[in-house]
Amino acid sequence: MQDTPDSTIHAMLRDGMAQQQKGRLDRAEACYRSVLEQIPEHPDACHLLGLIAHQKNRSEEAVRLIRRAIDAKPGFALFHLNLAVVLQALKRGGEAAEGYRRGLALDPTAVWARLNLGGLLLAGRRYDDAAETFRGGLGDRPDEPNLLNGLGVALLRRGKAREAIEPLQRATALQPRFAMAHHNLATALADIGRLDESAKAAEHAVAANPNLAAAHWHLGLWHYDRGNLPRALAAFDQAARANPGLALAPAYAGVVLGQLGETAEAERRFATTLEIDPAFESFVESYRYAEKQASAAASPPAWFGFKASLLRSALARAAGSGLVLEFGVFTGRSIGVIAEVAGGKVHGFDSFQGLPEDWIDGEAAGSYDSQGQLPEVPDTVELHVGLFDETLPPFLREHSEPASFVHLDCDLYSSTRTVLDILDRRLMPGTILVFDEYFAYS
Repeated sequence: MQDTPDSTIHAMLRDGMAQQQKGRLDRAEACYRSVLEQIPEHPDACHLLGLIAHQKNRSEEAVRLIRRAIDAKPGFALFHLNLAVVLQALKRGGEAAEGYRRGLALDPTAVWARLNLGGLLLAGRRYDDAAETFRGGLGDRPDEPNLLNGLGVALLRRGKAREAIEPLQRATALQPRFAMAHHNLATALADIGRLDESAKAAEHAVAANPNLAAAHWHLGLWHYDRGNLPRALAAFDQAARANPGLALAPAYAGVVLGQLGETAEAERRFATTLEIDPAFESFVESYRYAEKQASAAASPPAWFGFKASLLRSALARAAGSGLVLEFGVFTGRSIGVIAEVAGGKVHGFDSFQGLPEDWIDGEAAGSYDSQGQLPEVPDTVELHVGLFDETLPPFLREHSEPASFVHLDCDLYSSTRTVLDILDRRLMPGTILVFDEYFAYS
């Protein structure tokens, strides 16, 4: 093989890139292969040829080619980052994450790669790692709205709704038309019971993007929570139009229609819901059961759109003295609302090691493991760490009062029954029990 002048190699690469930019992939591929005939491990040619292979849906070949480029030139960030893109497309998330990390170590300013890595970590429920990934980019780009939104989402999913609010507010201030950031802010505010503010954030979201179904659904919950059923129905219907695949929208519209007395139309919405997602059968059955119980009640029951409203209403009905207890604390969101209303001491029980046994589909034993981190809770909250049958009996030996309010968010039937069996005679007439999983689970 005769030596080819560098100028000729560079000319072939430039020609290939020009053809590639124009979408002439076959011509570009021919240029890069000509380079490799002269210099078989030329890093740029291997890399660019790998990108074409990926564009032509030959992603395994792309991985091999880009790895050849990395072997020849390991210190070039873009090679690692584009390898990660291909691996991510192949759903090889662990390898993709490692590729992004290596590339970001070489070029920490690559915001797009940091966002991709953060997204992978969020999808894998590695919320703390995702938060650190987004924070790592904010050092160089403190006013990057996408990084701020990513950090807010990671904190929100980790259960740190209060901490999530600040970066989400910054993101929306920097980019007022950032619909998803407004929606995420609405979710964070609702989680801590700031419901009117959450509605304002959702309104900003739909103003920025009228097709953001989740924000319309959030507004539907808010109107429902306030007892404005016609406006709730309109919002749920708007969510369904924005995203016909969102089963929650016709499901909640059916609930509203049922309460408005439009039974036939409610059943049509429920039928639509089940066509979208048959798993909603338990939701529909639960609503029918609840409606039947409500119609037989001596006085009309209260219906709520948000957990914070339910907890506040339930606590207002609790006896003035007695134990205020929560079973299943996890991220501390609901116990924060309970503590705010209760005023006095609140006791939270959780192993913080996840479910002790399998629950519903997708919620295997170990789900909701807090990874050794206890949630941040108000000073009036005392956490009791361990399994319920290990922590509750000694607690009751030290506290003789009856239970005034009990929030059961145990997920599992077996765990819920354990708590009720142990509490036994501490449950008195007037004790308020709130079951988080009473409805909508098969």
